[in-house]
Amino acid sequence: MDDKILNNLDINAQIIPGYAAAGLILGMKIELIKKQLLDSLQHKVIDNKFVINSTPIHEYRNTDTVLYFSNDILVQIGLIGNYKGKLDCRLGLGDLARDFEALYGQIIEGDEDQLTFKNIKGLCFDVDYSSLGSDNWAEEIPNLPVTHIFVYQDKG
Repeated sequence: MDDKILNNLDINAQIIPGYAAAGLILGMKIELIKKQLLDSLQHKVIDNKFVINSTPIHEYRNTDTVLYFSNDILVQIGLIGNYKGKLDCRLGLGDLARDFEALYGQIIEGDEDQLTFKNIKGLCFDVDYSSLGSDNWAEEIPNLPVTHIFVYQDKG
């Protein structure tokens, strides 16, 4: 993507871990998104109360996409709802976690309770945990459909 102003989000766009989704590229400036598009999204400011002098995160969302900006730079893209785009491997929302695990390795719980896969960086996911207890977490998650995918820049 060059310096054109983005007019809409593309819910069919490919998911590229650590790089892009929804027609957006991580690291892009918020000014490259048309004001009318931003105004059409729900906006809230997220302050980290546990880190003194932390930069607030600005969240913009609709039913299919969640955008997170820090210092007016896109730092994370959440894919939810009816997002139709897929990874190169043709997996996306609604596919079972075990199908991702077969390609990307063991499911790992991250420091902030995010779920990742051993062999892929810049992508984490969620499933519907409502039926799980702590005793059946590891066995049941692979059998559940992925409900959220988050693309972020991996700094590790």
